[in-house]
Amino acid sequence: MNDITAILHQLEEGRLSTEEAAEKIRAATAPASSHTDIDYGRLERTGCPEVIYGAGKTPDQIEEIARGLLAAGQNVLATRLNVEALDYLNRAFPEADMHPEARLMRIMANPVPQTEGFVGIVSAGTSAWRACTAWFPIWIPSAGPPCWWLWQAWKERFPACWPGW
Repeated sequence: MNDITAILHQLEEGRLSTEEAAEKIRAATAPASSHTDIDYGRLERTGCPEVIYGAGKTPDQIEEIARGLLAAGQNVLATRLNVEALDYLNRAFPEADMHPEARLMRIMANPVPQTEGFVGIVSAGTSAWRACTAWFPIWIPSAGPPCWWLWQAWKERFPACWPGW
């Protein structure tokens, strides 16, 4: 039995909703990239989505992977993007959140559920600092009161690290 048949059996048995079955079929039938193995099932299997590691890939390759993820109904996060890739992808995906300082691109095709709890960000060197300083003010304030309090405490403790924020 192939993946699609198994999905249809789960739908028939009531173990999947129509929307869940459609999502699984989309992911199972997403086109394969000729240069990259894309794990379309990672989000369902592990709870963590596929991330595009941009170093060593051309802007065209990154765009192809991102379009494949979007076609499969998944959000896109591309990391380690160089200036050329950031410029190219900014034109290819005008709806994307581009973060040049962190060298990241994010496309939120689907809302991510909000969770409660604390988030620890640990940086052990200057290369990670760029990503931490760029992403911390973007998603921590939207994560809720405990994270917002932590963000405010960091801003007050280290004001020189957050120019203009």
